[in-house]
Amino acid sequence: MGFTHARVGIINPEDRTKSVEIELLVDTGSLYTIVPKSVLGSLGVEPLGSRRFKTADGRLIERGVGEVLTSLLGDRRHTPVAFGEEGDASVLGTTALEIFGLEVDPTTRRLRPATLLLLTFGGGPARATRRPRTRKPSPHYTTGELNRLIDGLCHPLFIHQCGC
Repeated sequence: MGFTHARVGIINPEDRTKSVEIELLVDTGSLYTIVPKSVLGSLGVEPLGSRRFKTADGRLIERGVGEVLTSLLGDRRHTPVAFGEEGDASVLGTTALEIFGLEVDPTTRRLRPATLLLLTFGGGPARATRRPRTRKPSPHYTTGELNRLIDGLCHPLFIHQCGC
């Protein structure tokens, strides 16, 4: 099993003339994208606050967080970013992947467009594309159904914040 990397443009959202392209490890277990603070500082990006993060070995650490304009696969979006310290991995996190509507193909280990989920309530255009029900609707999920839903959303090779 290998890793997925992506070439990502990091742009100062307040001065778009300041940008850099870096390679990031795609980490589906990390919520934030983590970029070295030296890179963000060279672009003039300042932290907007700080957050606590739990490391793989269970330690709690604090990192600055902010926002950048991210360029990925020909598209640009504003994404949250954590200011990485020396020793921190530089990663593209799940929040950025969701903002871009992307996921990792488990077979090819490449980024691909994700099937986006949308919760709808009754009527409207969503009915025209919905598959017919094969059983009566239930107001509650069984434990087995919830476990299958969670298993379908979480990749078994990564440590997740959901604790799966």
